[in-house]
Amino acid sequence: MLEIKNLLEKFIFASIVLSGFDGIAVFKIFLFPYGYFWMTSIGLLIYFFYFRYRNIYVTNVFKGYCLFFLWVIFSTIINLPNIIGLTFKGFMAEKIMILELMALVFLLLMIIYYTEILLNKTNIISWVYKAIRISFYITLVFAFVQFLAMLDIDIANKIYIETQKIFNTQYANRFLNNYEEYITGISGSTKEPSAFGNYISVIFPWLILGTMYLKNNKIGKWLVILAIICVIYSYSRTAYFTISLEILIILFICRKNIFNIKFLLIGILIISAGLYFIITNDEVLEKVINVFSSFGENAETNRMSSNITRISLQVAAFNMFLANPVLGVGLGQFGFHYPNFLPDWAFLSPEILTAINPNNATMYGSYNTHIRVLAESGIIGFILWVNIIIKGFKNYIYVLKFVENDKKNLIKLIILSYGMSLTGFINFDIYIFFYYWLLVILSSVLVMRIKKGEKIL
Repeated sequence: MLEIKNLLEKFIFASIVLSGFDGIAVFKIFLFPYGYFWMTSIGLLIYFFYFRYRNIYVTNVFKGYCLFFLWVIFSTIINLPNIIGLTFKGFMAEKIMILELMALVFLLLMIIYYTEILLNKTNIISWVYKAIRISFYITLVFAFVQFLAMLDIDIANKIYIETQKIFNTQYANRFLNNYEEYITGISGSTKEPSAFGNYISVIFPWLILGTMYLKNNKIGKWLVILAIICVIYSYSRTAYFTISLEILIILFICRKNIFNIKFLLIGILIISAGLYFIITNDEVLEKVINVFSSFGENAETNRMSSNITRISLQVAAFNMFLANPVLGVGLGQFGFHYPNFLPDWAFLSPEILTAINPNNATMYGSYNTHIRVLAESGIIGFILWVNIIIKGFKNYIYVLKFVENDKKNLIKLIILSYGMSLTGFINFDIYIFFYYWLLVILSSVLVMRIKKGEKIL
């Protein structure tokens, strides 16, 4: 059994390594295209084959998720008469409901699997960091090719297009015909710069953590600098906002280390690298300014349209909640109802005209999982969803009480990463954003290990 557990541990490690991929087309046999999904799925099959008769570790996160899961099922069953037979843009409401239900079942099984395996893992924080670091190495390879493609280097363009056929199911066809339009910035192994912003915002505190607290990590500070450079050339609003906020928070968390020569040198290198790459290139400087002004009256037309689309769809979700405050409209049903709840000003965006066109095959989401939960599962579902998030924060605060003073900042950086993982739910409206679930599971595992009298660092 020890060999099986070691194998299952490796599948979790591989899931973290592949977490940056969100559209692997070569593995279409799996339900979702996310890189971590198929590695975790294989691990789940092995886990439940060998350990199906074992008792489940009932953590507070597991309890919270079960309550949310049961309410979603209940509210959806009540809404079934309105779901069955409903279609929009060629999509069937009951089919989308089943797919979303499968995603929630997958997360439930993932919580069970990850909890048991991680409970028996020693040096768990450094282990997670190593997996994240390998993941970032892969991201850097993609980022380098994308950067060369942005410079119109022919061989880089060809490599970029070929990799999109394999690693990006969402945008692959668009890239083949008009790749210049979609190489808008570095996206690493994710589907677009915005998704890259979510990914980098979660791993950035871990890169800092590895640099400051883990031994034999000479390359760590260079990874931090490269992360900043990738963010600059992503031209992503999400990446710019989250990383800027993180840097300010990290400076506050580590304020006692500011006069430490190592920390000071790292900070100077990061700031210098960022300023150099912005100031010395007029085109980069202009794009950076456009990102920071994207919510102002001088924003570029496409960014203004994007802002209107995102905000109006979230307003539609809130209006949907007001019309169905207790039960919501049912799991996966936002896309079938949003045209009836859009505000009048939403139609200023050409994207919204596409969103409501029944002849266009693109089904739009709410761009915010939290408000989607409110619309689809009502106020009770939303409270139960927020309850899971709060449990994660409470777990990490509990852990803080039991670590040495010189290691408290390490846990604070993980809390920052956990907080930033919520941006994955704000930018998109998917339930299965990997890093959030990894970190909320990790929080409960650390608490259980402390209560068992085991070391966590």
